[in-house]
Amino acid sequence: SPLLFLKIKETPFKLQTRNYPIDLDYPTSRKYMVNIMLPEGFQVESLPENQKLQYNSTEGEFTYLIRENGSMLQMIITLDLNNTLILPENYEQFKQFFELLVNKQAEKIVLKKA
Repeated sequence: SPLLFLKIKETPFKLQTRNYPIDLDYPTSRKYMVNIMLPEGFQVESLPENQKLQYNSTEGEFTYLIRENGSMLQMIITLDLNNTLILPENYEQFKQFFELLVNKQAEKIVLKKA
């Protein structure tokens, strides 16, 4: 699991419907840059795909970039939430955005012996 303790383990949005807005207090911008050195004698068998997710085109964005560079894995993960108020009519779309984000962060890197 490449994000180790940085990943969001589960979505906090579990209700099927919501009657009140979600107030996020302030816009959020998180950026994680992770470098992992591969153990000697191992090589990458598979990596998660790079992906960009958007919520309401400009209100939220999640970017997951990973690449192999010799014996290093380099990852850049960003989460930007520009809208601080999620209205009940937008809840389902926001919930799906967060579920995709959590699932993407849970993807594994598979290594094999060289």
